[in-house]
Amino acid sequence: MPTPKVSIVIPVYNVEKYIERCVRTLFAQTLDDLEYIFVDDCSPDNSIDVMLKVLEEYPVRKPQVKLIRHEINQGVSQSRQDGVEAATGEYIIHCDPDDWVELDMYEQLYTKAKETNADLVLCDYYEVTNGEILTLKKQKPDKLKSEDLLAGISGKNKTKLQGSLWNKLIKSELCKNIRFIPDINFCEDVCYLFQILNKRLNIRYCNTGLYYYMTFRTDSAINQMSQKCFEESIKLIKTIELLSLDSSNEYMFCCNSFIIEILCNRVFDSASIGAREFNRRFKKYIGYLSYNRVVSKKRKLMFIISLFGLYPFIKYIYSNIKV
Repeated sequence: MPTPKVSIVIPVYNVEKYIERCVRTLFAQTLDDLEYIFVDDCSPDNSIDVMLKVLEEYPVRKPQVKLIRHEINQGVSQSRQDGVEAATGEYIIHCDPDDWVELDMYEQLYTKAKETNADLVLCDYYEVTNGEILTLKKQKPDKLKSEDLLAGISGKNKTKLQGSLWNKLIKSELCKNIRFIPDINFCEDVCYLFQILNKRLNIRYCNTGLYYYMTFRTDSAINQMSQKCFEESIKLIKTIELLSLDSSNEYMFCCNSFIIEILCNRVFDSASIGAREFNRRFKKYIGYLSYNRVVSKKRKLMFIISLFGLYPFIKYIYSNIKV
């Protein structure tokens, strides 16, 4: 069989209510030479059955579908990793099964990639909440360079860019040399992109909204703040610190910026620690605040005040008042 033009990795877990819409837009793509890799991470519902039922309506796609089933739940990082390892396409992209795509998304991205010999092509997307399309999110970096895309993703630039993989078509050879960090189940795609962008790439931009991103699900793991979320946040920070070692100053600055985003946007909500413990863990990051240009001044001030023994009080304010 010929090499697929694009491999699409779809990690599947507990998305029975959403996956039909997603896979219909995937199977109806205008690009013919696709490879679909569904990774069932022991989903407790009928997500895969729904996908297979829809597939019956697209018989031409059946030979293009690979289904990987985990014997035990391993998390989204391992699901994405297994999908990438199974991919045989020229380019690889990810799609989350609670989202959906324009029917010519992969044709547009692939055509742009081939015309320009791009290593990475990104596009705009739409935010969706409760089924209502909110707004078009433009994703053009300040310049089409690795460091500019990374600066936008990390919050170092005011032009904040999405760090997900679902709007980025990437050459397969780049993906095969990078691994997802085990046991990180949010921002796992950002860690992956940090590794890919730690080199000069030929980046191109498709000035069109092609992806529909579901921003809020009450049953989504990212919305369930807990001690586990706090522990994963700490692991994520340590991972980003390791990635910054032996790198350029610009790359290190982006890493520092992203650490501030994690601290201000996730640690406050999920940590169950006292004031002294907060100070002990995080006082060394106070010098990183200036690197981030997206986190609000109020949130940065909350972080600083928390380091002076007021973390429980500040956490209460943070959890009950939008700032």
